[in-house]
Amino acid sequence: MKILAIGDMHGNLDALKSVGEDVGLWKPDLVVFCGDIIPGKDREEEWKSATEEGRHPDPDRLAGNQARDRDILHSFIDIISAFQGTVRIIPGHVDAPYNLFLQEMLARRDRYPHVLPVHHNFINTGRDFVLIGFGGEITEDDRDDEVLVRFPQWELEYWLDAVQHLSQEPVLLTHVPPRAERID
Repeated sequence: MKILAIGDMHGNLDALKSVGEDVGLWKPDLVVFCGDIIPGKDREEEWKSATEEGRHPDPDRLAGNQARDRDILHSFIDIISAFQGTVRIIPGHVDAPYNLFLQEMLARRDRYPHVLPVHHNFINTGRDFVLIGFGGEITEDDRDDEVLVRFPQWELEYWLDAVQHLSQEPVLLTHVPPRAERID
């Protein structure tokens, strides 16, 4: 099985189009996109400023970028839907708010049934492995899905435990490498 893994486009749709031009040559059975579709620098700066100032990050400071981010998500889905094979996508840590990411993915489900999010989910590949998707940043205890996509490690452990009864080997698809000893 050929798998094409890509990620961290940060709004660079031309780079995604360039990859798409070569997908026909590679002929992957599965394309996985490991997050960071939108630019997100503003989200990282708000998180950093809030941390330095001892306050909670404020999603309202980023509301002006929501139309831009939605447009990028629309274009991203349209471009990646032309890729050959099944496409599975997880959010990166800057693909917030998470509900916008999920709404845009699911709104195109009927038009592009081969392109689906796999975050907080798993899919049977029809092979000897099951793909477990867990996007965003994996943290010790913090959870956020408005400014950055951040989930505590216990949620990932829950999903790993949930697939232990399956006969296929689990393959973990994450945006960032896991850092907790039990998961490494």
